Amino acid sequence: MTIRTLLTAVIATGLFAAAGATQAGPDPDSYFVSPGVLWLDPDNDLHADDDFGFRLGIGKVLNPKWDLELAYNETKHSAGVAGPTGDWKFGFTELDIKRVFARDKRINPYIATGIGMVTADQTGTAYNNSRDPGFKLGVGFMAGAASSARLQFLGEVGMRLDDLSDSSYGSLTGVYVLLGLRSYFGGAPAAAPVAAVAPTAAAAPAPAAAPPPPPPPADSDGDGVVDPADRCPNTPAGARVDASGCELDGDRDGVIDRLDRCPNTPAGDKVDAVGCGLTIALQVNFDNNSATIKPESYGELDNLVEFLKAVPSARGTLEGHTDSVGSDAYNRNLSQRRADSVKAYVTGKGIDAARIEARGFGEAQPVADNATAEGRAQNRRVQFTRTSLQQ
Repeated sequence: MTIRTLLTAVIATGLFAAAGATQAGPDPDSYFVSPGVLWLDPDNDLHADDDFGFRLGIGKVLNPKWDLELAYNETKHSAGVAGPTGDWKFGFTELDIKRVFARDKRINPYIATGIGMVTADQTGTAYNNSRDPGFKLGVGFMAGAASSARLQFLGEVGMRLDDLSDSSYGSLTGVYVLLGLRSYFGGAPAAAPVAAVAPTAAAAPAPAAAPPPPPPPADSDGDGVVDPADRCPNTPAGARVDASGCELDGDRDGVIDRLDRCPNTPAGDKVDAVGCGLTIALQVNFDNNSATIKPESYGELDNLVEFLKAVPSARGTLEGHTDSVGSDAYNRNLSQRRADSVKAYVTGKGIDAARIEARGFGEAQPVADNATAEGRAQNRRVQFTRTSLQQ
């Protein structure tokens, strides 16, 4: 049996036990006995095969978080091919302290550490009944069986350090896996409720006291929405929220107003992590057959400059487009010159030219029907398309 197979059995056993458990955790101050099957993979220096043995422990539940246990382990191992001819037998008497994390849950994890005495015997050698100190550290879980808190399955994996100095081997490490049971006895179960005594006919019943008024609902994050109605219970102090206690998102782009650097994004636009659009359409006017920007377009271009200053990581392409009037080659050249003019205006306002590329697409990418004057006007456009996002 491989270590993977044994670990799978440990986990599956715990889950099966937990599925039927309706009560977990023993009574306070209980005692327990704990038989189990132990698999040990000794240090390679011993040239011994991994094999199974047994473990038997007895202990006490000190409190809801701690257990104390005295246990004895024994395993026998065949000599490896590369090692001596003698087989090994190991015994380990240990005193364990276990830190328990969820005694009242169906699956109860714990950490175990222990110290004790290791006895080592090797057939046909001088290492007989060697006695040396040992130490272990493991993690495991306990899971209730059926509907009883008096019987639990347990699984544990860990490492053991055996100081076999009496055997001239020195300090050796081994890996172990434990699968077993715990049976509890003794302890102090909770007292049964005392039955109420019916009043005698001569005794007049005392008037029932009026119950105290319920406390007002709490508002843990102080946003003005009480906890039972608060769908966002950890709102930062001072944040503006809606009736459900969630921060406002005025333009409904998925980025709350507190973090939104572009608070008026048009409906449906895709935005980055700070609420700024990935594509910014510009209304830039030019004279006929000219790449000179008309003054009425300066305000819109200044908005683009402010955006690039506010989001210094933003990069993108200024895309020039035309309608279908004229030859394809002429329109491509005209759209490129107009995109270059816009780039020159933006870089002249202090924006690094390396952040912007200017490209002319001519009439190749219309957004409206070139058969109408209105459609042609929509196709004569320059837009800024983001190529990098705010991190």
